[in-house]
Amino acid sequence: MTEKPLYQDLTYRKGIPSMKEILQMEENNNITNPYLADWFKTPKPTEELYHVENDPDEVQNLANDPRYASKLKELRKVFQN
Repeated sequence: MTEKPLYQDLTYRKGIPSMKEILQMEENNNITNPYLADWFKTPKPTEELYHVENDPDEVQNLANDPRYASKLKELRKVFQN
């Protein structure tokens, strides 16, 4: 669902103190951390590719990196079969 942000407005999240602070920052357009800001962006990328050994938190999307074009092509083929 690329039309929805990564953040989903779930009731239990609103009870978490740090989430309250993050939502206040978002409301005030005051998020300075780019990774956190991405959580609220739409549309999301249609493809995502991560090097999970080097990036276990899946922060750096490599889908548009030409160095990973062959791996992305390989995975597309596997996914379609």
